[in-house]
Amino acid sequence: MPGGGFSPDGSRWVACRKDSFFLPYKVLSHLFRKLFLLSLGKAFRKGQLHLSGELRDLTKPAAFRQSTPAVLSAMAYVLVCGLRRLGLKATELATCQAATIRLRLLKIGALVRVSMRRVWISLPRSYSWPDLFAQVHQALSG
Repeated sequence: MPGGGFSPDGSRWVACRKDSFFLPYKVLSHLFRKLFLLSLGKAFRKGQLHLSGELRDLTKPAAFRQSTPAVLSAMAYVLVCGLRRLGLKATELATCQAATIRLRLLKIGALVRVSMRRVWISLPRSYSWPDLFAQVHQALSG
């Protein structure tokens, strides 16, 4: 995870050197996947996950458990395709592959703060495409 972290007092973002990582990417990747799958399973058990179309067969608990990695992969791909269609129309990423979009827009170390009415995203100084990120944000919110 490139980027940096909070200062000890929590008041500002401290960027890492461009050639280093703040936390090991593989460890964070596995942790995020584990936490996401746990949350997905919890939502399924509570009846908060609505599956339709080709995923309708996964409404049975056994089928859902066996197919969770495939469901996760399909959901991620649908998300990136929707992002390309809605937010990347007039950008350099309009015709890029899903992996490129993921690397440039989604796989970043950012500070995210959430309140009842707003979400603030603070990009690290080392992030290479802040203008593209702002353009996509404008297209999606505008």
